[in-house]
Amino acid sequence: MSEVVSLLRCLPSHSSVVISSATRLLAELFTHRGSGTFFKMAESITKHRNMKDVDWRKLSQLIESGFRRTLDEEFLEKLSTKLDTLYIVEGYSAAAIITRESGFPVPYLDKFVVCSSRSGESLGQMVWDAIREDFPQLFWRSRNTNIINTWYFMQCDGCRRFENWTVFWYGDIPEYMLSLLIEHTLGLPSSFNGIKNIEQEVRA
Repeated sequence: MSEVVSLLRCLPSHSSVVISSATRLLAELFTHRGSGTFFKMAESITKHRNMKDVDWRKLSQLIESGFRRTLDEEFLEKLSTKLDTLYIVEGYSAAAIITRESGFPVPYLDKFVVCSSRSGESLGQMVWDAIREDFPQLFWRSRNTNIINTWYFMQCDGCRRFENWTVFWYGDIPEYMLSLLIEHTLGLPSSFNGIKNIEQEVRA
């Protein structure tokens, strides 16, 4: 075990090591399921309360590639006025944006994105666990065509589906507040102004 840890410390943070027997090596190399023991160093998550130390170019590239859309030119300016917490995984391989919507005590998940080249490495779950630890309540929306809605259904405490959007939430939120949050969420303007012709990535 100590040798594996030492090896991982010498490699890039996204590297991994698999220990497998010689008889099962082919299964490990040529199947998705594999047959060995998987090791990976945990990547760090930084939390930001403002955009001062954030590489906006890298973050915007991650968001735009993940959503396959071009961000509105005013997105950064608008975000700066209501940002609560920005989570960024080392190397800008995943991120989540939590905002405080005016007049509402429950925080809003504005963006949640994982780079497609890192899918299957549990980065999204790692960020989600950090969010759950920091925020006892949360609401967000997702297009009904979003490929990760199945995962959202497993993470939420409740949801309501509409023509184009599904609104999710977790935490103990009174019914009267839910109605206000849902109305507000459905009325939020789009953060994007175009579609990018690039490979689809995990998005939210």
